[in-house]
Amino acid sequence: MKKRLKIAGILLVIVLLICSGLIGCGRTGSPAGTAETRELAVTPQAVPVSEAPAETEPVPEENQEFSLETASYNDILKRCAEILTTDDLENLQLGDDEPFTALMEVRGGSTPEEAVKSVGYTFCDLNGDGTSELIIGAMTDDEYGSFSANQIYDIFTMDGSDVCLLFQGWSRNRCYAAADGGFLNEGSGGASYSMFGKFHVDGTPAALKWESFCFTEPDDADGQLRFYSNTEGTWEKECSEELEGWTEENFWAEESRLEGELVHTDLHSIESYTLPVTVCRLEDYGKGADACTWVTLDNSDYLSHVVFQAKENVTDFSIYRLTFTDVDENGQPQYDSELLYQQSELPVNAPLGVDLSFPGDMSSYGIAYAAVDGAEHQCILCESGMDGSLVLSAGKFIEER
Repeated sequence: MKKRLKIAGILLVIVLLICSGLIGCGRTGSPAGTAETRELAVTPQAVPVSEAPAETEPVPEENQEFSLETASYNDILKRCAEILTTDDLENLQLGDDEPFTALMEVRGGSTPEEAVKSVGYTFCDLNGDGTSELIIGAMTDDEYGSFSANQIYDIFTMDGSDVCLLFQGWSRNRCYAAADGGFLNEGSGGASYSMFGKFHVDGTPAALKWESFCFTEPDDADGQLRFYSNTEGTWEKECSEELEGWTEENFWAEESRLEGELVHTDLHSIESYTLPVTVCRLEDYGKGADACTWVTLDNSDYLSHVVFQAKENVTDFSIYRLTFTDVDENGQPQYDSELLYQQSELPVNAPLGVDLSFPGDMSSYGIAYAAVDGAEHQCILCESGMDGSLVLSAGKFIEER
C-alpha cells in the first residue's frame, strides 16, 4: 500500500510540475533587470533602503485577471484567523460591523486546528474595474444530489480606501459561484419560507446586481404557499411579481437548474494568517519599497519583489532554495535545501524585501525562523497557479538548524 501511495505521489508531483510549467509560460513575468542588479552571495548583507528596487511595471490590462491591490484586506483576513483559532468561543464578541457569522458557525462545530484549515480566501476582480474583491469561503465542497461546490461565506470590495461588505452568508443563507462569474444564493427562513437567486457583482463602486430572486411565502388568507420573483434581491412581496401557476415542483426545478451551473472556487487557506511571518508581493504590500530593507537572491527571468513581514519579533530568520527530490511514503514532497540568506532577527516593524525568481515550477523557496515562544517554524513559499499570489504553508524541509 505504501509503495502504491509513493508511486501515486510521484505521478502527482510530475503532473503538478507540468501544469505549473504551463502556467508559468503563460504568465506575464517581471523582465530581467527590472530590479537594480546587485552581487549575489550565499549570505548577502542587507542592502540600504536607498537601493530598493524600482516599482514593477503594471501588468497589461488585457492580462490582469486579478487586481494586485489587496493589502487593504489584511485586517479582515487577520480577524478571520483570530475567530477561527480562538480558544474562548463563548466570550468572543463580534462587532456591529463584523459579518463573520459563518466563521462563528464553522468554529463552533470544530476545533481551532480544524476550523482554520477549512476556510480559505482569494482575490478576484468581479466587476472588471481593476480593483480586487475579497472572497472568503469553505475549502471543501458541499455535496448535494444536483451539484458539488464550495460555499462562499463573505464577499468584500473597496470603495475608495474603505473596505465594504457585499455579501454575508451563513448556514441558512448560502452562496456558491457559478460558471459564468455570477453567484447562486440559497436560503430558508422556516418550513414555508425558502428562496434562491442569481446575482453578479457589477458597477463602480461594486454592488450586487440581481438577475432573479425567487421566494415562497404562505398566503395570509388560506395558508397556501405562494411563489414570488423580483430583481431587487428582497423578500418584500410589494416589490415582487407573483408567479401564477407555479407549484413547489416548479420552484425546486428552477433552483436545481441554477445549481447545475455551479463550480468550485479555488481558495488559499487562511491558516497562513496565523503564522508569525507573512509574505506578499511588493505591489500588494501597500507601503512602498522604501519601507523595507532589500536583498537580492536572484535576478533572472520572472523576477519578483517579495516582502516578508513579522507579526511578532522572530529570530534566526533564514531563506532556503528548495529542489524537489522525491515523495515520501505519505505522498509528501521531499526537498534538498540550500541556505541563501540569514539574519539574526526579523522585527515587527522592519519588513524584509527580497528579490526572488518564480519560473513557474513548484515550490522553490522555503523559510525557517524561531517564534517568540521558542517554537521553530518551517514554511514552504508557493506561488498560486490561480491568481499568482504568494502563500506560505507549514512544511518541513530540513531536519534541524
